[in-house]
Amino acid sequence: MPEHIFKNWSVYADNAKHGLAQKATLTLPAGNESVITDDGHMGVSQGKVATKLSLQGYSPAAGTPEQDAIYRAWKTKKKLMMTCGPILGKLIKISMNVMEIKFDTDMVKGTNMMDIELEGGKPDEAG
Repeated sequence: MPEHIFKNWSVYADNAKHGLAQKATLTLPAGNESVITDDGHMGVSQGKVATKLSLQGYSPAAGTPEQDAIYRAWKTKKKLMMTCGPILGKLIKISMNVMEIKFDTDMVKGTNMMDIELEGGKPDEAG
C-alpha cells in the first residue's frame, strides 16, 4: 500500500505570500444549530457558514511591499482573499476580514510576531 505524504500548507493573502506562521488553524463550521422542542424532538436549523482562520506566531516577510498588508487591511477594514492549502488535495479560498491582531515581542530572543484572527463566509475550492 502506498504511503501517504502530508505537506504543511501555506497561507496567502490576495495571491501573495506575506509571511510565515508557526501555526495556522482553519475552522469550517457547518453553520447549523441543534433545535430541541419541548416534547424532546430534535432538529437542525440550516444556518450560514462563518469560517475562521487563526495565524499564530506570524512573522511578516521583512523588506517586501507586502510586509504590512494584513495590518493595512485591518486598519482600512478591507477584505483579503485568503488561500490555504493544500488541504485534502485542494486549495481553500475565502474572502475574509481581519478581526484581531496581537503583536508579541521577545526581547531576549529578539523576535517580533503577530497572532491574527480572520473571519469570512463560505469557502471556495480551487485545484
